[in-house]
Amino acid sequence: MRLDTLIDSFANESVGNYRWGIYIVKIDVQGFELDVLRGLMISLREKRVLYILLEFWPSGMRKNARVDAADVLSLLHSFGYALFDTRVLSTPIQGDGGFGKMLPTAATFPRPVGFRQVVDWYNTTSVEHKSQFGYWTDVVAVASGALDLNMY
Repeated sequence: MRLDTLIDSFANESVGNYRWGIYIVKIDVQGFELDVLRGLMISLREKRVLYILLEFWPSGMRKNARVDAADVLSLLHSFGYALFDTRVLSTPIQGDGGFGKMLPTAATFPRPVGFRQVVDWYNTTSVEHKSQFGYWTDVVAVASGALDLNMY
């Protein structure tokens, strides 16, 4: 079932003056985020979803789903969503006794803002720091007009 179909099933629901809508969608599907977003295209175009929180893992998108992570960012942007990178996370680095440690946020670097450059930065940083699974972050996408609460 496409997510748009599920959202449509609630579209005519209302309580008083409140028209039912989706406040937030969380997407964490190990690299297949573009597939989920394609199932939401009508809802994205009509701004039925206020916020989208998704795991942004370029190497997983490339390896698992065989898609370019820049396409995920471009799709959201094309529907008027503002995109925010929450922070950079890495996989544990193996240390003594098998215990790992996370690369602290303070140790990250300024990241570029262009979609292609952001994806390339994550992929390059993963290689430079020998991250087994690659660097990732959470991206928050905010619908244009999100502060117009009458819309939701």
